[in-house]
Amino acid sequence: MSIASILAVLSGGKESEAALQTALAFGRAFDAHVRLLHVPLDPTHTLPLLGEGMPAAMMSDLTASLAAEGERTRKTVQQLFERHCRAAGVPIVQQDEMPPAGRFSVCLSIANGSEPEMVAEEGRLHDLIVLSRSPAEEGFSGPTLEAALFESGRPVLIAPRQGLTQLPARLAVAWNGTRESVRAVALTLPLLARAREIVIISGEGKDDRPVAHPSALQRYLTLQGIGADTWQYLPEDWPVSTSLVAQAKKASAGLLIMGAYGHSRLRELVLGGATRAALKAGDLAVLMVH
Repeated sequence: MSIASILAVLSGGKESEAALQTALAFGRAFDAHVRLLHVPLDPTHTLPLLGEGMPAAMMSDLTASLAAEGERTRKTVQQLFERHCRAAGVPIVQQDEMPPAGRFSVCLSIANGSEPEMVAEEGRLHDLIVLSRSPAEEGFSGPTLEAALFESGRPVLIAPRQGLTQLPARLAVAWNGTRESVRAVALTLPLLARAREIVIISGEGKDDRPVAHPSALQRYLTLQGIGADTWQYLPEDWPVSTSLVAQAKKASAGLLIMGAYGHSRLRELVLGGATRAALKAGDLAVLMVH
């Protein structure tokens, strides 16, 4: 089991470069094919949602504005691709061409439609989905992130603000024995096997179930041929998620692996759950699995 295909979603905003760099770093490390997907704003898909009952003159102005913004982001993504891929000598294949198996390659796909729907559908046939952070960094998940998490069934890597140029040497795994945390570990075993150091982070005194103990995960990883240390702490902040991210940084981890939305999305929003807190950690790469 390995990471053979990566889907990186580029919005065309300033945060896109971090997602592109991160996707290329993982592609090189795993000799994987990286598909860079950009879905520019398209008036024909957006206006039916926004323009109902709008005066004709206003509709015309909005159409022109959306088309101009779509063209701007398209050019931005194309420039990023030229600089980081073509000029850098990265092996490039056309989007309708079969990429070579077991070799690092990249293609650029600019498509029309709904970005969340395309990411959900196409993400299912990729081993990893890479997204950039919201420029606002308010911790709220947008439609594309939710589609990737809830509809694709695949791990979703949120690139740090500065991007990654290589795999982090030290990884942190948030562990509490829940279904989400188990899936996060199971779907990221290829990445865990490549790490130099792994630290299993868990809050003390929060769960008495034997499977939730970090030593249980440590034994499981040992049977997979993967070594890991445990890092237990006494949560001082409420919600616990705030201290979880802080502990990952304290452990000098370059990437945090965690289950996403263990509670309902409404409860996560009200309580400010771990998912939301992790999305605020702009300088930390976060790999989430629902």
